Amino acid sequence: MRTLTTLGIWFIIFGAVLLAGPVFGFGTISADRGVMVQTADDSDSLLKITDTSEQTVVTPESDAVFFQLTDTTEQIDDITVESVSITGVETAGLDVTAEQIDENEYTVSVACHESDIETDAPVSVTLEATGDVHVVADRTTNHAVSIECGAAEDTYDDEFDGGNDAIEIEDDGRFEDEVAISGSGSIDAGGNLVFEDEMNVDGSASIAAGGDITFEDEVTITGSGSITAEGDITFEDEVELSGSGSIHAGGDITFEDEVDTGGGGTSITADGEINGL
Repeated sequence: MRTLTTLGIWFIIFGAVLLAGPVFGFGTISADRGVMVQTADDSDSLLKITDTSEQTVVTPESDAVFFQLTDTTEQIDDITVESVSITGVETAGLDVTAEQIDENEYTVSVACHESDIETDAPVSVTLEATGDVHVVADRTTNHAVSIECGAAEDTYDDEFDGGNDAIEIEDDGRFEDEVAISGSGSIDAGGNLVFEDEMNVDGSASIAAGGDITFEDEVTITGSGSITAEGDITFEDEVELSGSGSIHAGGDITFEDEVDTGGGGTSITADGEINGL
């Protein structure tokens, strides 16, 4: 009898120690049986949350993903964004949503929608997952998200022959058809420039941007024409250079296809790297 009594006391003490021991992790999940359990860190949790906010930029033309979510339980039916906050910024006009992109895979993205805010700050969200398990998670991005919703892009969708015209673009600009500028003509943008079709620069014409310049089709530069960007310059197709023109980037210059210098004296300089030449 004494032995049984002693064993009983030890079981009670041991059980109390187990109940009092620490539970690691954070967040709360309720199963469909009403039992509350703790989740572990993101890499092991029932809802894995991966931060993808580094160098994220949001503009009126482009939304951005800042979290990727994985349902490791295969029991979640839907995930919603319950709240959004950015320090010192009104977020009502932004569209922050969770979208299913594959089986058990989701993304959380932000779009300008009706907002015109300009800020560079971390984004905080409350996420709620529902289904056979219920997950509520608060997360803040590891990096500042660059939100440039006030920067409208000017789009030119017809063939553009600027001649001697001087085109001033306040923010970003996009040319969807062939562009030709000659003489003393110029295109000057405060933000990024994208040329989707062929580009011809002749005479002393110039192209300049406060951001990046991307040429998606063939580029021909003759005479003393110039291309200048404070950011990167990217040539995705063939480039033909002749005469005494110049190309300069505050960032990198990248040639992704053939470059024909034609024996000319075009100057190509960059504060960063020159790739593909």
